[in-house]
Amino acid sequence: MDSFTQAALGAVVGERLLGRQLGRSALGWGALVGTLPDLDVLANPWLDTIGELYWHRGFSHSVFGVLLGTPLIGWLLFRLWNRRSALDRRNGEAISWQRVFAFTFLNFATHILIDCFTVYGTQLLDPWSRRRFGLNNFFIIDPLFTLPMFVWIAAALFRRKSPGRASPGWVLGCAIALVAYVGFSFAAQSLAARRFDRELAGVGIEPIRGEVSAAPFTTLIWRGLFETEDAFWITYWAVTDSAEPLAFHRVPKRLDLLEPHRGDRAIDCALWFSEEYLLVEPDRERGGFLATDLRFVEFWPEESGGMPRTFFTWHVAPAPEGGTSVFEPVRGGGREIGGMFEKLADRLGGDRGALGPAAVPGDQPPTR
Repeated sequence: MDSFTQAALGAVVGERLLGRQLGRSALGWGALVGTLPDLDVLANPWLDTIGELYWHRGFSHSVFGVLLGTPLIGWLLFRLWNRRSALDRRNGEAISWQRVFAFTFLNFATHILIDCFTVYGTQLLDPWSRRRFGLNNFFIIDPLFTLPMFVWIAAALFRRKSPGRASPGWVLGCAIALVAYVGFSFAAQSLAARRFDRELAGVGIEPIRGEVSAAPFTTLIWRGLFETEDAFWITYWAVTDSAEPLAFHRVPKRLDLLEPHRGDRAIDCALWFSEEYLLVEPDRERGGFLATDLRFVEFWPEESGGMPRTFFTWHVAPAPEGGTSVFEPVRGGGREIGGMFEKLADRLGGDRGALGPAAVPGDQPPTR
């Protein structure tokens, strides 16, 4: 999830466990510790693009990283909060090591938990495995998930009777809102999956595998990505949709182009990161390939020749003999995000083509 959400969740953990002892500063400490796992990006200046992809949401987000980081950070915080000057400010009240370690552990654990809600995924078993776990029930930014936490924080910050501790009513209300929204996301995802299954069967598509993920910023629209022997199929379903058939867009599957290059560092990274949901196109100008991770929401630039692009599109080229592999991000998605809210509103309003190109001959599979 985004850094604001992670900081807000950390602040909530701080309020619950340390608000009585530290007051309002518990919120700040929670926000700080809650975002520590994402400081793995500080290593980026010493890594190339491939290294960044392997490293981010790797060890710092793993079970082993939590078990190692909890006693280390917990010990430092315990010493800091229980030094003589800190005790004097709190009228001699010490903070037990059990509470400090619980605070640290829950911050780290909840951080990686909500990162697992996204399609990006988290390497929970690093360093033993690079497999990423993702539940796909949230986009990386979801305002409705973050909002109850901000309300919770505000209730704690501005409470006069006990600053840093939200009143029981606010805590209960915000906690219910959070749990209910997470539950709704999984329920909507399940409904979307069942709708996609019916639609796929109705048009004769028999997928090898597929995934259902939340659209940008909302759990009211869901994206289906499905793989067949020769293609990937992309579709969207909104909770406001009628029974009218969904539109599928076909993306050619050309992973065979990469088969001769398996074992090359750049090719293997693209295949690993995308979980082989990868659009591959020969790059006739620069050589090598354009590789697009189709698991992320796509946009359709005019210059792409009708092929989708995502925020994870790269120019990749296997290493020539005695040379190095090429793995470079292809920029340009930023200009597309500006119109995303309008597209989402149109899609909720019933415009089936709002999040994709207009249907053209060959896009739709034959109906039975």
